[in-house]
Amino acid sequence: MIRDPSDGTVRPTMPSLASLKDKYGENYGLNVNVPKRVSTFKAPTSDELAAHYARFGLAFKQREMT
Repeated sequence: MIRDPSDGTVRPTMPSLASLKDKYGENYGLNVNVPKRVSTFKAPTSDELAAHYARFGLAFKQREMT
């Protein structure tokens, strides 16, 4: 236990790096040799986006002033 000199409270000691590696393994259970997945997402071009907006009626329409 470690006593905090500022307010006198007692807190538990932190485990050592060696004890953590004994408990969880060298990489703490993380598999670091797995390659990242390649994303297949492709952002639409401005022309594709304009066509999509026109198809579904999502184009910007100016509000009528009354």
